[in-house]
Amino acid sequence: MTEARPGFGAGEYARRWEALQARMAAAKQDALYAATDHALTELRPGMTAQGAHRLLTDSLRTHGATPCGGRLGHGLGVTLTEWPSCTNRDTTVLRENMVLTLEPGVEIAPGKIMVHEENIVLRADGPELLSPRAPCDLPEIEI
Repeated sequence: MTEARPGFGAGEYARRWEALQARMAAAKQDALYAATDHALTELRPGMTAQGAHRLLTDSLRTHGATPCGGRLGHGLGVTLTEWPSCTNRDTTVLRENMVLTLEPGVEIAPGKIMVHEENIVLRADGPELLSPRAPCDLPEIEI
């Protein structure tokens, strides 16, 4: 677990783009973005990692996407991927100032997934982003 304190940094965030057939992935991107927004609005200290998982999976399903991957976020610290794990089994209570990732993922084609990731510090009044928010549109690169 890492706590965010003045003068210290934490870093791990992913930005993605689609080089081929971006239009096919756009609806999934919208669901991922909406799920992350939902968690950014609703997540609070005192909830569990399991509760964070539920926020993300429920929102993905509401937006027509099927969650994939067992862990949809985790603690962020010295070893990058740390406890707690946002799974349907982790009952760890999330505390104020924990540094976490929100990483909802969906399958976009057989064997291919898309993950949206944001790093946060969990403050008393909700998540604080540690990096600029990813754009809601999926950038398309012509090759």
